[in-house]
Amino acid sequence: MNRQRQGPGPGGLPGAGIVDDPDTAAGAEFDYIVIGSGAGGGPLAANLARAGMRVLLLEAGTDAENFNYQVPCFHGLATEDSDYSWEFFVRHYENDDQQRREDLDSVAYGVQFARQLMSHASEHVAREVIPGPEVQTLDEIKAFIRDQAWGHHASCTCKMGPRSDPTAVADSNFKVHGTQSLRVVDASVFPHPRFLHRHRGLHAERKATDAILADVPLRKRAQAAKRRIRQRAGRQGPRPLRTTTM
Repeated sequence: MNRQRQGPGPGGLPGAGIVDDPDTAAGAEFDYIVIGSGAGGGPLAANLARAGMRVLLLEAGTDAENFNYQVPCFHGLATEDSDYSWEFFVRHYENDDQQRREDLDSVAYGVQFARQLMSHASEHVAREVIPGPEVQTLDEIKAFIRDQAWGHHASCTCKMGPRSDPTAVADSNFKVHGTQSLRVVDASVFPHPRFLHRHRGLHAERKATDAILADVPLRKRAQAAKRRIRQRAGRQGPRPLRTTTM
């Protein structure tokens, strides 16, 4: 099915639209591709489109939303809603102690499995940073997990920091070290776990939008400005913001 929404799009963007068919977006040209429309990706794509950029926003799922997602006071219920829950936490036992042991064992065995995989790529891996070579036995791995793991919200997997920091993935402008056109804009870049809410992703998005637009050459900015003016005047055909679901 190929469906194009007409009229104002997200945030009241003039001329913005959504394409549900990936094939429709395949032949188009875009200035930026944003993967994921969460608290970081969605506003980022919208603000780049508002600035006149042509943006492709990729998101999994459908357009269907119920009250648990639409009404802010029900958002706490969305994590248990079968339509939205990713089932991060699985309860296998009635006994709390037994359940905690299995959760810890699962993470510990995951560390061992990851190490086993990396052993086949040793020529490409200089060294293990976390948990590190000093953590070897199963009991040591479990102790590390108990002391270091934090599971309220997935975060800090692509830490922001200088290139001199071996654990840093992105710089202060959200660029992934060693790349030219790849950025990470969400809770992944936080250096340390904190109480996370959507507004933190929004703060990251605002800074990222400024950083991205600051890197745009003047000629391209002028083209985007003209495109934005045409949008507001209702004279442009192709729409600047498109989303395709996978």
